[in-house]
Amino acid sequence: FAALIASMPLMNFGRNIRHFPCTWCFFDYYGTYMSDRAFSILYATLGILNTIVSSTFNCLVLYAVCRGTINTRRMSIRSARGKKREKKNEIFILIFLIAILIVHAVCWMPLMIRVLINTSGARPNYKTDLLALRMASWNQILDPWLYILLRKEMLTRIYIFYRKKRYGVVFVTPASSESLSGSMRLQALNSKQRLQKMNSTESNTTTTEIKELLNTAQS
Repeated sequence: FAALIASMPLMNFGRNIRHFPCTWCFFDYYGTYMSDRAFSILYATLGILNTIVSSTFNCLVLYAVCRGTINTRRMSIRSARGKKREKKNEIFILIFLIAILIVHAVCWMPLMIRVLINTSGARPNYKTDLLALRMASWNQILDPWLYILLRKEMLTRIYIFYRKKRYGVVFVTPASSESLSGSMRLQALNSKQRLQKMNSTESNTTTTEIKELLNTAQS
């Protein structure tokens, strides 16, 4: 479908021209021909519809995560620690989806709106059109950075850094907490072994004392 829409100017339904400052080529949304106007309206309408549909589905996902209607959450009963970890993962998903939604809408909507305005016969504003096109191209640049910066590990580091700067509290990372819990378990095992040894030595000393008392009583 995208290939069909893109190839319409090749079939004389709309035409591509060079725009200000004659360094980029795009379809003629200033055209007065019926085919140029129809293609501009079709392109802008599909772009706005695409943004609305993707935003709607993202909002539905956000609603599902907020309401806790994920099937994996209902199927099993988890411990308090597991539920806390799942809640953090849901927060990370919410932040990522909101960022993707905002970036996509902010980058693409100005270009679609400018196409509709220019098609309506308004006075041309070439600098504004160029800015709208640059914003649309920023979407392809910002998306990989969103995937990099909004990872779970990166958000955890940012949160720890924020809490440390504001409250002066150093939080334990998951890796260090696992090692810390492992060392605590090792200390508990060592203390248990010491208690067992002490009990065994005490029992041995008591039995030897009882034998000595019996021997003296018999003598």
